[in-house]
This record gives sequence, C-alpha cells and structure tokens, in this order.
Amino acid sequence: VDLDGSAAEAVALSWAASVEEHTAVDRYDWLVEGVHADWVDIGVVTSASLSAADIAALSAPPLADASRDGTELVVRLRAVNSVGLATEVASEAILLDTSPPAVGDVRDGTPTPLIACAEGAEVTCTEDDTIELDFTIDIDGLQAHWTRFDEPHSAILRYEWAMSTSPDPTDPRDLVDWTDSGGTRHAYVDGLSLAEGADVYYAHVRAVNTLGLVSDVGTSDGIAVDRTPPDAPATVTDGPDAGVDVDWHTARESLSVCWTGVQDGGAGGSGVASVQVAIGTTVGGVQDAPFQRVSADEMAAGCATVEGLWLRTGAFLYATVLVVDGVGLSAQLSSDGVQTDLFPPTQGVVYTPATNAARARVASSDTTQITVGWTAFVDGAAESGVAGFEVGIASLNTAALIASPDVMPFTAVSVPGLVDGAGDGVDAEATATIGSLSLADGTSVYAVVRATDGVGWTTTAVSNGLVIDTTPPVAGTVSEGTDPREDMACLMWADRVSASWVGFRDPGGSGVADFLFSVGSTSGASDILAPTSVGVVSSYTATGLTGLAPGDEVFVTVTVVDHVGLTASATSDGARIVCDDGCVESPSFLCLPHTVVTLS
Repeated sequence: VDLDGSAAEAVALSWAASVEEHTAVDRYDWLVEGVHADWVDIGVVTSASLSAADIAALSAPPLADASRDGTELVVRLRAVNSVGLATEVASEAILLDTSPPAVGDVRDGTPTPLIACAEGAEVTCTEDDTIELDFTIDIDGLQAHWTRFDEPHSAILRYEWAMSTSPDPTDPRDLVDWTDSGGTRHAYVDGLSLAEGADVYYAHVRAVNTLGLVSDVGTSDGIAVDRTPPDAPATVTDGPDAGVDVDWHTARESLSVCWTGVQDGGAGGSGVASVQVAIGTTVGGVQDAPFQRVSADEMAAGCATVEGLWLRTGAFLYATVLVVDGVGLSAQLSSDGVQTDLFPPTQGVVYTPATNAARARVASSDTTQITVGWTAFVDGAAESGVAGFEVGIASLNTAALIASPDVMPFTAVSVPGLVDGAGDGVDAEATATIGSLSLADGTSVYAVVRATDGVGWTTTAVSNGLVIDTTPPVAGTVSEGTDPREDMACLMWADRVSASWVGFRDPGGSGVADFLFSVGSTSGASDILAPTSVGVVSSYTATGLTGLAPGDEVFVTVTVVDHVGLTASATSDGARIVCDDGCVESPSFLCLPHTVVTLS
C-alpha cells in the first residue's frame, strides 16, 4: 500500500498475480478499511487505487481529515477462483498523520550540561533545557535552544531556525533567515554587530516531520545585550546592624557584614543576579572564606552573616561584598576592617580593705562604706582592652550572688588611668570606695569586681570575706604570775613583772588581733611600763624594768584589741615587790598565791 503524499489523499495497491493450480482466477476483491463498506470487485488485475475524489464519492472522510489523525489504515485483498474459492491477504497497517508537530519552548542562550545525576541512578545526564537567558554579554553572536517539538505519529525530520529583531516570525528575519539544523536543538550565529541597551533579539524555530508537515513557529521571549558592570556597593560596614560599623568582633565561627547601594545602573540593565560575600586578611581577600552567595532574605535586608569560620583572636579581617549582574559582570567593595577579640580580660585579685593586698583576715567597724582594691585585669595587647570596672557587694560567696550581688548591685566606678581600648588593662593597683551602705554588725560581705573590655567581654573576681564588727571585745581577768590559776601576792624581782590572763574574747566576730601589756604603780596606770604589744598570748613577762624596790606595789593592765581596733581592758589586783634579786639570800617573805608570809 502506498500513501500518496504528505496529505495522505490517495491509496494505491499492487500485487503479484495469484497462482491457481486447478482452475483460473476469476476476480480480485479489495476492501480499504474505513473507506469501503464491503468488498469491491476489481476484476482480474494486479493493481488498484482510490483517489481523493473516489474516497469522497464513497462518502468516507478524506484520508487527510483530522478525524483520521493517529488512526491505522489497512487494505485487504482476496483472489476468487471460478468455483468461488478465495484466498485473502492484508497490507501492513499504515499510521495516518494529518497534524504537524506541536511547538516546543524556544529559549535564548545555550543549555548547560546537568552537573550531576541522582546518585546510583542508571540514567544518562542530558542537557538542561530549562536554561533561559534574558541578557547576553556577547555582541557578536546569538544562541538559542529549544525543547523537543511533539510529534506523536511520525517523526521529526528536521528543525529550522531563524533570528530577527522582531518577535513576529512573519516579519523580515533580518539577522538570520530560516536555517536547517537537522535534529539538533541548538542554534548559534556569530559575525553579528549587536547593540547594548534597548534592542531585543529573538529566535524563531519550526519543525518538519517525515511527511513534510510543518509546525507553527515557536519564538523566544527575546534577549538583550549588557556589557556594563553593575555598581559597586556604596558602603560596606562590619557588624550585624545596617549603618553601624564596628571595629571589634567577638564570634569565632561567624562574621556579619552589611552594605548599601547595590544596583545595576548600567545601560544593559540585566539587573543584580546575586550578592556574594568573602572574608580575608587583606582588602578583597578570601583567606578565611571564599565568595558565597547570600540568601534572598539577606539580599533584601542588606546584611548577611558568614558561618563556618575559625577566626583567631586579634586577627584583622576585611569583608568584601561582590555584586554580580545577570551576565556575570561584577563590582566589589571591602569594609574598613574589623579586629577579633575572642576572650575576656584575665582576672585580677580583689581584696578588702584596699590596703589589705595580703588578703589577711579582715574586718571593719564601718557600716556605711567599704574600700576595695584589686590588681590588674589585663586584656591582651591584640585585643580591645579593659574599658571599665564595676563593683558590687554580696552577702555570700556563691555563684548566683557573685553574678548578681544582693547587698549592692554592680555599680560603675572611676579608675584613674583607664583608657578605653588601650589593650593593656590597668597595670597598677586600683581602688574604689563604696559608700552609702547599711551593713549589719556581725555579718560578712564580699566585694565583687567586674571588668568589661571594649567588646563587652566581662571577667569577675571576688574578695575574701569582710566581717562587719561594731561590738567591742570582752575583758577577762589578769593575775600576777605565769599561771592564771595562781594569783601571786608578791614578786621576787625588782626588774621584771609576770602576769597571765583568761576570759578575754571578741563577740563581734572580727577576732582578737593583739594584747597590750602595761604596768603601773596604781590600778590602771602605766607609769612603770607603757602599753606594749605582746601578740595573741595568754601570759607575758616584762623585763628590764627600772625604779622598783622591795616593798613597792605594782598593777598589770591587759588590753585586748580586735581586728577592727576595738578594745577592752582588765587590771590585776596588784602584787608587792619583796626582793630585788629573786630572794636568793635568807628571804624575809615567802610568796604564795593570794598571800605573803613573813618569815621570822
């Protein structure tokens, strides 16, 4: 069966004559399905045909009718002998194609190979037909590509393409006229002289199937030329807040940057396609982070944070913002730099009162003010430096109260010589007097010093406890002699006096700091020996005394001194000097506890 022409308007059939061994072939009948209603006698011939007119006369739809598109055409033939016996054969089915290919999508630019296929998938990576460009940097050539034109019945024989300055393919194709690309779905032409700016260029594509049917024309949405880079950012500032440029940075693993004035102001006008940010140790450098695209939200906000860094303290870094337009042209601007400070100042030593650098047991009788001293809190030379100090007073040395003192909250104090951002802290001893307090007798308080550096890092140190003591000590009893259980009534030497004491105590809490020992000729007097510090002891012998003689009476006074300087005193009941040499020669007296015996 032969279909005559792409319009499938006629049917022609030819065959070899049948062989009849016994009788002769009487006739041939044929039937064209969808045309003949029944077998048609065509005599003894070896060919037959139907024209379009014949088909119309049979009241059958033309073979090129749209209703037949995609249907199969079969022609049947039978040979009949003289006794009515018949043999039947049929042609191969022929698919009728009455419609041209359907138009695909025509896109400007060239497709790019897919970067990767699904892992483990047994597929072949193909060109990505979704690439569509609205701008090009090329002024000499144009490219286009298109998806497959749909042809469900026959096959695409070839594609034809053209290019022009008009979106209407019926207008003159002033750049390239119809050009055969075979089965290739990509077109390229060079040697052109394209203009940057308002001119738009279009690609037109049509397909021809194997029957010669031609599709409608598909036209791209147009492409323009852009050869002017975008504007560089107007400003680039370090830090997370727009319009605020910081000089110091505290995070090790991230860095924030903001920018203004990002636009594509050139004649081409392809627009800003992306904003990218890099971090480096030089202007425009990428040593710490290569250029990476910011998100759409970050691009709209004009601020971005680069993550995944590992910065060094003291490092000086520059953030560079790169603006890329629709054709890949770019411009960039770097920040003025930011320095990293990743650690707080080192901790100093705090003590009260300010003169107590040795941090001994301390107390105070002043309930309204405390003097606090501390050694240097030092920030590194490559860091932001100590910027200020605060002092607070806590009732207990616990983590919670050191972080938030309860007696007096942290209060900023002035420290002479402190320079914000000096980088070397305050190297000398520093002191501060905290007044307007109301401290209770018998309680302990702790001075807390908090140092803050130029980027807000803080370090806290706490003093030893300071006891508030306004209660004087309590005096005990004083006895002559070295044993407080034996109060001697007489003394056997004129140049020395011994005494012992018990019952002295300090209920105020600061503790006994010292005892003063004095000797007088009357109770409470100190005319023989002025008050002398003897330490925290319970007995003492004063030697090297002068002016005493046998028969003189002496009195010992002991004064207890606590750690805040409060005192209490007690005086012995007195003793008589009976010898001046220890009574080594026939003593006239015998000294016993509480009594003197005269010897005869």
